[in-house]
Amino acid sequence: IFFSAEEGGLIGSRYYVEELSDEELSNIIGCFNIDVIGANEHRKILMQTYQPDYKDGVQENWLTKEFGRINGEYELRYGSSSDHDPFIRKGITAVQMATVDPSNKDFDRSLLTIEENTDSVSIENLQKDVELITDFMTNINILSVE
Repeated sequence: IFFSAEEGGLIGSRYYVEELSDEELSNIIGCFNIDVIGANEHRKILMQTYQPDYKDGVQENWLTKEFGRINGEYELRYGSSSDHDPFIRKGITAVQMATVDPSNKDFDRSLLTIEENTDSVSIENLQKDVELITDFMTNINILSVE
């Protein structure tokens, strides 16, 4: 699913999730949200998630464990500032994946909202990231759902 208006307050994903029936919600086993990929600088594989009832903030879930099993190391962070958040709030396991580190002190956050800016993305890194995601989606073991 592609959502719009993420930077404007998760409008697309919030609307989508709120419109789902209980039966439709029960058929969703997870949300793997692809956020920022293909970046030229500040590259790092990041997974962002949270559990509302987990007191220490960030906790691995079956999606992050599967990603690590298939693709190796990544950095796990606490956060809900992307389209995975509405799914988590409905009790669905969700994670946001990015291949750029927005917490790097030199990262220009305006790149997240300037649609015309293509200088910050390279076709080679985009291809590399698409292959990483494809490998994950092809090899994920949905029987590992917690």
